[in-house]
Amino acid sequence: GEEPIRCDVRVFGYEDMPAPTVEWFADSNRLLIASRPVVIYNCAEDSCIWISQDNPTPQESPYQSDKDAKSMEASLSPDEKYIAYELIDDGGMNLMLYEIATGERTKIGFLRGHEYGRWEGEKPQWVSMTEIQWWDSSYTL
Repeated sequence: GEEPIRCDVRVFGYEDMPAPTVEWFADSNRLLIASRPVVIYNCAEDSCIWISQDNPTPQESPYQSDKDAKSMEASLSPDEKYIAYELIDDGGMNLMLYEIATGERTKIGFLRGHEYGRWEGEKPQWVSMTEIQWWDSSYTL
């Protein structure tokens, strides 16, 4: 059979944070990694697409966390077309949607901020292909 692809990726976490999310795509080659930033890691190419913000330039190590730790939790939609993720800004925590095919980012939910130290990521849960449960609310695409 074919040689399995070995995936040498390091994922960083923080002692006081939940363990970083790592989710395989069905192709067994790509990984959704939410350890700030949120990225899709391609094992075969050893390359990254940054989801929560644009790829840094010049290209920094994909294993560095983003400077302000703006992104929190993320999850892949059941049809693997979207990634729902949390993004912190000055006003609070946003629920964002990333469309994998186009790279388009859309804000679909918002929670008012407290001080950042109090935030804990709550993973957006896909209830169906078009519905996301996040904190105490439900969002429809």
